[in-house]
Amino acid sequence: MEKFVLVIDEGTTGVRAILFNSKFDIVAQHYEKMNVLYKKGGVVEESASEIFEKSVICGRNAIAVANVKPEQVDCIGITTQRVTWVFWDKETGEPVDNAVVWQDTRARDLVPVVREDPDFRRICPYYINELRVSSICISIPLYLKNHPDIKEKLDAGKLLFGTIETWLVWKFTKGKVFATDLSNASTLGAMDESTQQWDMNLLHNFAGLPTDIFAEPKACADDYGVTDAEFFGTQIPITGVIADQQSALFAQGCHEINTGKCTNGTGSFLTVNIGTTYPDRGENGHAGPVPRVAWKIGDTTDYMVEALCPTTGAVLEWAKDKLQLFDDIKQIDALASSVEDTDGVYFVPALTGLISPYIDPTARGCYIGISGSSRREHFIRATIESVAFAVCGAFEALQKQFVLDLKEVMISGGVSRSDIVAQNMANLLNMDVVRPESIEATALGAAQMAAIYRGWLTKEEVRAMVQRHSVFTTNEQQQKYQDNYRVWLKAVDRASHWLDYVL
Repeated sequence: MEKFVLVIDEGTTGVRAILFNSKFDIVAQHYEKMNVLYKKGGVVEESASEIFEKSVICGRNAIAVANVKPEQVDCIGITTQRVTWVFWDKETGEPVDNAVVWQDTRARDLVPVVREDPDFRRICPYYINELRVSSICISIPLYLKNHPDIKEKLDAGKLLFGTIETWLVWKFTKGKVFATDLSNASTLGAMDESTQQWDMNLLHNFAGLPTDIFAEPKACADDYGVTDAEFFGTQIPITGVIADQQSALFAQGCHEINTGKCTNGTGSFLTVNIGTTYPDRGENGHAGPVPRVAWKIGDTTDYMVEALCPTTGAVLEWAKDKLQLFDDIKQIDALASSVEDTDGVYFVPALTGLISPYIDPTARGCYIGISGSSRREHFIRATIESVAFAVCGAFEALQKQFVLDLKEVMISGGVSRSDIVAQNMANLLNMDVVRPESIEATALGAAQMAAIYRGWLTKEEVRAMVQRHSVFTTNEQQQKYQDNYRVWLKAVDRASHWLDYVL
């Protein structure tokens, strides 16, 4: 009987279930769009209940479309958006509020305040440079302050906390397994990488959070229990759990030092493997990009560094839906190629502020350089070219802190279908950009993790599975785009510090 692996790929804007066969070919898939709630004050939320319900719907439909018996599904892999978290009632299994999404910036004003707080500097000075808007030692206490009813339940021991993979595992197993994987736990900025456990000095002694609300961090290829038969018709082992960007890094064969990938999805995530030794964080922590756990298989842990641009595919969706610049994202390369250049128009994709390397939540998106000859196609080309410009800025941020020697970068994610994006990245990064046969790397990595734990795949075989579709190298346009990049940086300067405070 042929066996399959089912992956639940839970992203920011949608949930996808993909069924892979034993050769890791996609047999069937199903997608459901998520409702992301953008509110004033930098608040970004999603319904945790909707995330789980759509994960079940997607999984059931993928199995049904493939006409596969549930018993043929050997295992399940789960990959999720990172840093998004939720509280839920341990008795009822229901979330007490929406999940707080990774793009949320409500805690932005507290970062400099906490950084100078005498108690913080005394208790955990090694995190001074590592504080971010998303650091849960800041975001959770602020959230609880604004939700006293939830804090009351937390203090009474009625709640559990988790990022989305923890929530999904807990729900799929009907509360039998409460666990997180190291790749997701590491991104919350509250884990001691040397012990691979939660840093309770930070979370309990400083942030005042109960220790028992945090799930056990585990390897990415590990036993996460079995799904209840109610969901897919039989109990299926969950044996692979990994964060989305780490999953894509793994699937694209970036298993050695100085191998990296760039996922161009909702945002752009440039991620580089830095080996199996965690870099010394120094007295006040890592300044700039912070190394994170890439994955753990068996007793071996790989680490990575990453720079990100929060709005890539999100910008294209905005340009399509709100500005109505085009009807279908598949049209964008043809429309952009219908003009020779942008006619001097530049776009800064700062719809939710700027992250790497600018760290400016008050920045806002802008088109600049507009003249009387500017046409719709110029705006479209400026929008798609901004993706590579932003990735170049992110790469420069990594280069300032780490000694990187990349010869090529693998690309994945829906926006990586664009030849314009891939070619511009090659010219700006001054290295080969490789598009594999399949750009569904995020789901594939989770499938491979699940299969590795089940014993029918090895890490060495994963590297051999990477098939190259296209390689983009530097061309005669390189100098032109490097010059354009320097002009784009002027546009970034104009867009920066636009707001006195974030609405």
